[in-house]
This record gives sequence, structure tokens and C-alpha cells, in this order.
Amino acid sequence: MKADFPQLTPYSLCLKPHDTKVLVLQNFHRFLNSTEIIQAVCRQVMDGKHDRTFLVVLAPVVQLPVELEKLFVVVEHEIPDRPQLAEIARGIATEESELPTDREFERVIDSAAGLTRLEAENAFSLSLKRHSQVRPGCVWELKTQALKKAGPLKMGAVPSKLEAVRKKRSRSQPLVDFISADFDANQAARVGSPQA
Repeated sequence: MKADFPQLTPYSLCLKPHDTKVLVLQNFHRFLNSTEIIQAVCRQVMDGKHDRTFLVVLAPVVQLPVELEKLFVVVEHEIPDRPQLAEIARGIATEESELPTDREFERVIDSAAGLTRLEAENAFSLSLKRHSQVRPGCVWELKTQALKKAGPLKMGAVPSKLEAVRKKRSRSQPLVDFISADFDANQAARVGSPQA
């Protein structure tokens, strides 16, 4: 015996007709090239002003057609700051041995600066999987990959210029320190130094 269930729509989920409704469309930017979709969204936004229905499009990029640009408010989320990155790292690495201590932990946070929450979680998790500990080098590797995917940006230290960069103090000093330490460790490993 098959039961007949009414089709659930965003409107039927609310109990009262005058309640505010929010329709969340995840990754909907993929469908906004269709004329029919654009027209339906325009109509829904206009109707939603009267019946208190809001459309929320969650997307990694802003790709609004010209017809919809003035109908939407774009809200960009900030990337995690240092305390949030530290909290994310401690949430991923739950065992005491999985997190480095003091200065090395600061290098982990420095290496994750600029990553989104998901990118930082993925980088910390991959480092745990590979090394059984969150390490800045692994996080930096994933950050480099993300930047390569984002555009024609190349990252890396130029040895002849590195000393001049080390001497210059600036807001980017944690990045300079990280690159310098990483470069020094790689150079030591190449010559077989016991510091590696």
C-alpha cells in the first residue's frame, strides 16, 4: 500500500501564510544562464516583497546576470582571522600530539592565513593524514595549490632576494619568517645538514 504524500514546497513548509520564508538555493549560480530561470527569479523576488519570501543564493563566486544584479545584495564572508584559524586547527587536531607547540603552532597559523574555513580544515586534515601532526609545510603546499588554481600567480622565494626581504620589517613579517624558515630548511636538507 503506497501512501500519498503532498508535494512539499517552500510555501507549504510554513504553518502561517504571513510568516517570513527563506528559500536557500545552494550553487544556484550554475543555473543563472537560462533565460527562463532569470525570469522566474525576477518574478519570485518581486512577489517575495509582498509575501515576505527571501531568496538566498549560496555560491563560491558572484556571477549574477545583468537582469538580477540590482535585485540581489551580495554578502561576502570574511576569511578566518588568526584566533579562528587556531580554533579550527584545535578542532581538527584533537589529540595533544597532533598539534605542534608554541612557535611551530604560530607557523601553522601563519601558513593558513588567507585560506577559507573549508580550505584550512582540508589543509589541517591532510597534514594530519600525511604526518600524524599539523605541519606548516603541508598547509603551505595546499595554499600554494589553491593560489595556482585561482589564477596566474606563482609563489616561491628567490634566493638572491631573500636576504633583502628578511631585513625589511613589515606587516607581512610572519609570511617572510615562514618563507625564510622553510627556505632555510630546504637548503639544509639539500646539503645534508643534520638541522633538516
